[in-house]
Amino acid sequence: MRFLALAWLVLVPRLVHAQAPSVEPGRALFTGERPLSGGGPPCGACHALAGDGLALSANLGPALSSLAGVDPSAIEGLLEDLPFPTMTPLYAGRPLAPEERTALAAYLAAAAERGAPAPGARLVVLGAAGAGLVLAVIGLAGRRRTRSSRARILAGANTIPGGHR
Repeated sequence: MRFLALAWLVLVPRLVHAQAPSVEPGRALFTGERPLSGGGPPCGACHALAGDGLALSANLGPALSSLAGVDPSAIEGLLEDLPFPTMTPLYAGRPLAPEERTALAAYLAAAAERGAPAPGARLVVLGAAGAGLVLAVIGLAGRRRTRSSRARILAGANTIPGGHR
């Protein structure tokens, strides 16, 4: 019985993970980390995609977070024909390869399902952390100061003949 439980714990997560398609190739294509084979621009150059930070917040084209709930095969069909007037000249003579369409469709469907994070939440946290770090550095630098500038000037004046008060 213990063997069956152990086999279940080891094999089932691997089987589930093996069935889920990886979205990493699609993300690399979307962001431009991996260039498209036809030489077209990456999707992230024009489109925003919520949930992936400021790096994917372009605004020439519509935000692709609205693809939540759309079947990946429908997304793949849109990527094959590109019936959008702005995209047509960019990809004329530079079609997406079938494996690129599949990878992008899987990534877009998964990313759209994640939804958008709270607007600016990450920026607020990073800003507060940065301000705290700057204040800490200033505080530490101020602790090294042993005496005031006035005290140093007066001490230097005392060493000059006739510089006493």
